[in-house]
Amino acid sequence: MNKRWQQGLISTILVAVLVILGLYLAQDAMAAWVVRHNTVTVTKTTVKAAIKKQKPTYNFDQVKPLSLASLSAAAVSKHDVGAVGKLVVPELNLDLPIVLGVGNAQLAFAAGTLNPGQKMGKGKFEKY
Repeated sequence: MNKRWQQGLISTILVAVLVILGLYLAQDAMAAWVVRHNTVTVTKTTVKAAIKKQKPTYNFDQVKPLSLASLSAAAVSKHDVGAVGKLVVPELNLDLPIVLGVGNAQLAFAAGTLNPGQKMGKGKFEKY
């Protein structure tokens, strides 16, 4: 191997390592961007459809920590996340959809109900 070829190989490997390290370090920022740009719409139609079609899971032990890959998968399947309500706290600039269950895709973009049969406006879902 000549010296010039070795230097080129070392430079290429160094650039690849820096790119991979940069992506690794930036994954939290990229994940935050995915969450900010993938909102779940809440309308009377989405509420009726969610209540009718969803078969939510309530096993919180199956929920895994979010990663960029799981957020991306959730963003692709977000049409399957039907909201049944919204949690709004203007003082905190919080506008969070509420969905049935605690599945990974649901919790990526919304708060979930922990127990089956919970209904908006009753029990812990009282309006204030």
